[in-house]
Amino acid sequence: MNGVNEYRAVQGSYYNSAFKNSTSAKAGSSRKASGTQSSQGRKELSDKAQALLEKLKKTHSNMDFMVADKGDNTKEVLSRGTKEFSVLFSTEELEKMAADETFEKENMDKVYDAVRMTEQINKENGFGPASEKGEILKIGISFNDDGTTSYFAELEKMSESQRERIEKAKEQKKDLKDISVRSKRTQVSASSMKELVEKMNKVDWSKIREQDIKNYQPGFDFSI
Repeated sequence: MNGVNEYRAVQGSYYNSAFKNSTSAKAGSSRKASGTQSSQGRKELSDKAQALLEKLKKTHSNMDFMVADKGDNTKEVLSRGTKEFSVLFSTEELEKMAADETFEKENMDKVYDAVRMTEQINKENGFGPASEKGEILKIGISFNDDGTTSYFAELEKMSESQRERIEKAKEQKKDLKDISVRSKRTQVSASSMKELVEKMNKVDWSKIREQDIKNYQPGFDFSI
């Protein structure tokens, strides 16, 4: 994973440019955000909010940016992420960010802090593929419509024999999606990164059942 310094560099160049110089929004009717579906109907984003969402996706290559509102299953939506970090905005929060650069920066600072703390978590707590604590697969951040922020972590614990099978498949240059993989997975959530770490350290893997993982993808190396 790229270090937090890269994110800070991106942050600096990103906020030094005025929004009017970003991806232009086409005039016309509002559009819906892609990537999530709401059981109660998606609120439509303004063109300016949609343009901000697309800009964030383009600017931050190892982050998934998604939109979900009341009625969506936040954990399920975040689990769809395919990158190291998943960032979930409510429509209301994204609209506020699009209208106020200061508020946008405040929210993105929380994202950058989560990136930095994730690297620190691994260094100080020893999560990893062979760890008894399990491996961090991905980190998620949700900006809720009530102004609060929630943090999520998806963890995996795999037997040594399963890890050996995967390593052998890699050596033989096989597509990991084609092999049968079993592991234990769980997701924890919290209202702060500190609380998230506490919950991650307290996961009782003996109470979590092993499951078949379809279309297996290895976790990201958060320790770099």
